[in-house]
Amino acid sequence: MDISPMGIPLHESHTQEQLTMSNSNYLMWLGVISLVLGFLALFNPVASTIAAEMIVAWSLMIVGIGQLVSAFNQKDGENRLGLGLLGVLGFFLGLYLIYRPVMGALTLTMIVALFILVEGLVKVYLALRFKGTPYFGGILLSAIVSILLAILILSNYPESAMTILGILLAVQLISIGINLLALGKLLTPTLKLPGQGTR
Repeated sequence: MDISPMGIPLHESHTQEQLTMSNSNYLMWLGVISLVLGFLALFNPVASTIAAEMIVAWSLMIVGIGQLVSAFNQKDGENRLGLGLLGVLGFFLGLYLIYRPVMGALTLTMIVALFILVEGLVKVYLALRFKGTPYFGGILLSAIVSILLAILILSNYPESAMTILGILLAVQLISIGINLLALGKLLTPTLKLPGQGTR
């Protein structure tokens, strides 16, 4: 049996390399698609805002249906009631967002802005906890960026409602695309010349 320099049978080593190459190509294609979608969303933030809202709406409806199904399978009456109410609330909230997209965008933008603001304040608290350590500057900078972003969104509200969700979606897609490309590149097998082994 032929053995590779790493002590692995050559046919197994070749199979592993093919599998790694396949995974690498798959991740890189996903990265390219994510980047393209991200830049398309960035250049058309209004349409991507509506798309982001629709994603949230359908997610709420699907989760709501799942909770209703789970409620019917509960033996405990209180659990059944609680899950049932949450399921109904999630389903009809998603339905509302679908049929009232503008109001939905306004509501979601306000929620996102408040979430970013609270996140920034929490980061300030964490930064103070890490004062005097190497982490202080980075956490504080992240906190300032979050707070300024929240203020920017709120100061331009409600005009910002029709663009900010789309921009955030675009940034997220671009970030995911870059990460997938980097991971795909990392998984790409290093090609070696025949007879070249480790030294």
